[in-house]
Amino acid sequence: MDELFCSPEEKGKSGMTTQHRKMLEQAQGLIDNMDRLINRTVARVRLADMSADPIISRTVAHLYTIREEMEETLEELRLEIAAKEGLPVETLRKS
Repeated sequence: MDELFCSPEEKGKSGMTTQHRKMLEQAQGLIDNMDRLINRTVARVRLADMSADPIISRTVAHLYTIREEMEETLEELRLEIAAKEGLPVETLRKS
């Protein structure tokens, strides 16, 4: 169903369509999973005392870069949904 013709029930309390809300939740879930992956990787590196290994250091740096790119993509998604839904972006950041 086109978002423009969604009933208030379909938009819920946030004013967003269910589809858009789910997209944001999934994107945030991916970022949360990435955070857990980074934290586990860093913890294992510390336990194994392998921080001096340049390959591991670069891998952890790449993980942080990927996570930052995911956060940027989520923000772009928020802006796009805010424009389509006619909502302030701050509302989407809280959802």
